[in-house]
Amino acid sequence: MKHIILILLVTFLCNGIYPQSVTNLEYFFDIDPGLGNGTALDANVNTGALTQTYNIATENLDNGLHNLFVRAFNENETWSHYDRKLVYVTKIQNTTQNIIQAEYYFDIDPGFGNATVINVPSQDAFTTTLDISQEFEEGIHKLFVRVKSQDDIWSHYDQKLFYVLDNSETSLIEYEYFIDTDDEIFSVTATNQSGQVINNIDTFGLTQGTHYFFIRAKNSDGTWSIYDMEEFEVGGFLSIPENVYNSISVYPNPTQDIVNISSALDLNITKISIFDTRGKTVFESSKNMTKINVSTLSSGVYILKLHSDLGSVSYKLLKK
Repeated sequence: MKHIILILLVTFLCNGIYPQSVTNLEYFFDIDPGLGNGTALDANVNTGALTQTYNIATENLDNGLHNLFVRAFNENETWSHYDRKLVYVTKIQNTTQNIIQAEYYFDIDPGFGNATVINVPSQDAFTTTLDISQEFEEGIHKLFVRVKSQDDIWSHYDQKLFYVLDNSETSLIEYEYFIDTDDEIFSVTATNQSGQVINNIDTFGLTQGTHYFFIRAKNSDGTWSIYDMEEFEVGGFLSIPENVYNSISVYPNPTQDIVNISSALDLNITKISIFDTRGKTVFESSKNMTKINVSTLSSGVYILKLHSDLGSVSYKLLKK
C-alpha cells in the first residue's frame, strides 16, 4: 500500500483580524470535486492555527506526478483557499528480484542494453571484478554501472569518478637548484642516468649553521617537478655573518602567530624575507622589525632570511 505523510499548517483568518476556529478539513488530488466534496480529514477545534499530521493513501493513483490540495472550513461556514503540494507516486516492489543482466559504460550513456555487458549469476546480489583495458585520455572520467531485474526493469545507474594520469616514461633533461632562497639559481644538464650525482656545489660565503638545499628536475616534455628540500650544516671558523647568525634569536619557534627577533649586536635589519619550501616568497618587508605576524601563513616549514648591515643570515621557521 502506498501512502504519503502530510504535515499541514493552516492559518485561518476571516472577518478582518478576528481568528476563527477550524472545524473541518478536506483534501483531493488533481481535480477539484467542489467545496465539501473532497475527502474529509479530522480536525481539532482550535483558535485559528492548526498543525496536524495525516497518513493519506495513494494506491489508487497512477505512477507519476500529482497535485495534492488541502483546504479548511471554519465555524462561520467559510472555506479557505486551498494549499497545493506536488507529490510523486511510484510503484514499490515488495518482492526481491533476481538480477539477470548488468552493464557498464564510461562518460556517455549509449542507451539501455547497449553498454559493455557484465557476466552475472541469476541472483539478487553479486560481487565481481572488472578487467578494463580501454584507453582513456588524461583527466577525470566517470564509470557508470546498472543492472536489470527478471521483470525486465533497469535500475538507476551507480556512478564513480576516477582520474587517468599519463604515466608514460619521459627522460630528464635539466636540474636546477638554489640554497636557502632563490636569489641565485644554478642549472645542471641531466645525463638521464639513474643515480646521477651533482658535484662541486659551491658553499663559499655561507654562514656557519643550518642551511637548506632546494632542487627540482625538468623532463623532455618541458614539465618541472616540485622542489625537494634537504637541510645541511656548514661548519668552520666564524666570520662576521656567522657572528650575526649566532647573535640573533628567533622565537617562539614553532609559532602560531607572532615571531620575535632580537640580537645581542647593534644590528640594523634592512630587509626581512620568508620563503616556503618551494622557494616562493610569502612575506617581505624592508622595515627594521622586531616582530613579524605570520598568522596568515599555512602550517609548515619556512625559511626566514634576515638582511642586515653586517650580512645576511637564514633560519628555519616552523608555523603551527
